[in-house]
Amino acid sequence: MNSSLPYSATPLLLFALASIISPDASRATETKIWQEISGEKALAHVQRLVDFGQRPSGSGAIEKSRHYIEDQLRRSGWRVTRQAFTDDTPRGRVQFVNLIAQFPDQGNTAPLFL
Repeated sequence: MNSSLPYSATPLLLFALASIISPDASRATETKIWQEISGEKALAHVQRLVDFGQRPSGSGAIEKSRHYIEDQLRRSGWRVTRQAFTDDTPRGRVQFVNLIAQFPDQGNTAPLFL
C-alpha cells in the first residue's frame, strides 16, 4: 500500500463511528446499542471522512475529520477532550491529537480513545 501516512487509521475510525449510538442523547438510554448501529450508518460516516480527502497529521482534512467525530460524539451525549502530543516519526517530528470521549455516567474512570 502506498500511503502518505505511516499508520492506517481506517479500522479505528470505522469502529469509532460504528460505536456512535444516537444523535439524541436522551434516546441513548432508551434504546439498545445494537438497535442503533447499522452497516449503512457506519458506511455513511466513513464516506463523510473519506470526502475530506487524505488526512496526514497537521492537515486541514484531519482537523475537519476531528471536528466531525467530536460533533457526532457530542450529539450522542459524550464529553470529548483533545490530547495533543508531538512524536518523532520517519518524516520528522509530527504533532498528533487523540480524541478522548467519556460518557458522563461513567465518570472519569472509563475513557475511550478514538
